Amino acid sequence: MSELLKFKSITDSLNSVFRTKTKRAEAIRLYEELKKEFDLKGDNLYSALCSLAISRCEHAKKDYLKEAMTLREAGLNFWRSKFSNKVDLSYPTVSEESTEAISCFLQAAELYLQMNKKIKAMKLYNELAICLKLIGEPREAAFYFRKAAALIQSKNKLSFIQIILESFYCLIDCTDYSKATNTLFYVINFLKRSLTEKNSVAFGLQKYLFEAQLNLLLLNLLQRKISDSKEVLKEINELIQTNFWSESEHTIPANDFSEILSEIVNFVKEREIEELEILAAEIRTELPKESNRIMDLLTQSLKRFLL
Repeated sequence: MSELLKFKSITDSLNSVFRTKTKRAEAIRLYEELKKEFDLKGDNLYSALCSLAISRCEHAKKDYLKEAMTLREAGLNFWRSKFSNKVDLSYPTVSEESTEAISCFLQAAELYLQMNKKIKAMKLYNELAICLKLIGEPREAAFYFRKAAALIQSKNKLSFIQIILESFYCLIDCTDYSKATNTLFYVINFLKRSLTEKNSVAFGLQKYLFEAQLNLLLLNLLQRKISDSKEVLKEINELIQTNFWSESEHTIPANDFSEILSEIVNFVKEREIEELEILAAEIRTELPKESNRIMDLLTQSLKRFLL
């Protein structure tokens, strides 16, 4: 009997299987064995369906921790199936796979929250957001990045900032500049408050404050808010004056960097695209390697706006 026929046979008998606990355990064993066969063949879709069936059995047994774990596994395999470019018409469509994956992740996250396992729920929301970003759904991705960030905010400030900035970049991608601006204001205020505390992560937070301020500058430029851009420049200059990259070999000369940023304002205002690209290249050589992403945002977002 083929794996697919085995799967259908077990599934057809689920109604009777759910009647007693012993039969539920037997169903789990059979599905796990079948799942291994699908995994060996790289058949992500039916492996996901096996995990989904196992989660139903675990739910019937009231083992909610295992239910959440198998739901996550099912969700991951639905995503893998989506990206494997299957062409067999017997498989669900790409849209159906995505919907199933999202449903599995959300159910698992809700179970973890009910069990007060916030970190596990946070990881699921973060994984879901990453997948949504990959399939070109930045608005949905931004929403789940924010949910993930909210769950980690009080426990790990660096992780919170990293995740919430992912939400910001997604909002930029879907041109929701209003929410993107609000997100940056929130991040900047959070970082300023955090930097008043004496702790070991202050140096890392200060670099994120610089990134957030620079992104706010770019966002203002994107919306032709030249006056607001100049105000942000003042704050960026203050950050540079503190020389917070002194522990690194990549130290930015304050006056030079201020002059370059001022030139960005002028060139955007004058709509000189070629000069803007040259300027972006100059800035890239001045910035530390970890800040190249900021320049990518400059060249992509501003170029899209100007053309």
